Amino acid sequence: MNNSNNNNKIAVFTIKWTILIIIITLLFASFFSCKDINLSNTINTSNNATNSFEHSFQQDNNDEYLNNDKIKELKKLNITTTIPPQAEFLEAIGKDLVAVNILVTSGADPHTFELKPSQLKNISNSSAYFELGSGIEFEISWLDKIKKLNPELKFFNCSENITIINNDPHIWLSLKNAVAITDNIYKGLVLLDPKNSNYYLENKNKYQNQLLELDVTASNLFKNLKNNKFIVDHSAWGYFAADYGLEQIPIEEHGKEPTIKDIENIIKIAKENNIKVIFVSPQFNTKNAEIIANEISGSLVFIDPLEKSYIENMKKVIKAFESILG
Repeated sequence: MNNSNNNNKIAVFTIKWTILIIIITLLFASFFSCKDINLSNTINTSNNATNSFEHSFQQDNNDEYLNNDKIKELKKLNITTTIPPQAEFLEAIGKDLVAVNILVTSGADPHTFELKPSQLKNISNSSAYFELGSGIEFEISWLDKIKKLNPELKFFNCSENITIINNDPHIWLSLKNAVAITDNIYKGLVLLDPKNSNYYLENKNKYQNQLLELDVTASNLFKNLKNNKFIVDHSAWGYFAADYGLEQIPIEEHGKEPTIKDIENIIKIAKENNIKVIFVSPQFNTKNAEIIANEISGSLVFIDPLEKSYIENMKKVIKAFESILG
């Protein structure tokens, strides 16, 4: 009997300890499982916060760049113009407030130039077109098409208050005319952007002072020349010649090829006036000029009527004429 009681006590004691061990094991398992979950959640929360911060920072930066780009677009006037010298005039007056799209680049012939599709797209994005307005062939061929392409485009004529001589469109090659052209550009920019009129006026005056100083320099250099006649391949320099009492003798005029008789006559004039240099433009074929140069034992000198750096180019042109004619 006693043995039976003892066995029962041992069995109950064993069961109690077993239950206690199971409970303790479950408690420990639960404790560490919660720790892992909390730690994982903490790490995930931290990562999410970091990612959120980085995304927010990148978004803020992107927004800032976008806003800056929009501001620049709003500040700048998108302007289209025909030839490179006009672009310098526009940029000299408008500076950082204009973005200029040039249609006929310096290496192209404005008499025969054809627009490319990409240029037509640039025109459609412009708010204004500053045309030369002097009868240049490119504008005669394309202006009506450009107006149809963009009916909202505002047009400004750079040749206002300039007298066109003998249907010659090359008005910009006179420094005096360049002053008038910049006046017309200034008026156009003020109409487009009146709030910055003082800024445009100050820039215009500074640029025109450079034009006027160079004009005075040229007048002084050309006062006492040995010979006032010069031969050119293309009749682009008539206004320049008229300003300083010079005489332009063109090989071809108004896009017309010279006849054999024309070439013989120019050779005769060159020999009579001891002319040894023929001025040629990079936009045109020099074949006829080379023929004449060979006959007079002369040489060719390149001068560019479409160089964008207008003032610097005119300085080079003046120096070239003075050194040859003086």
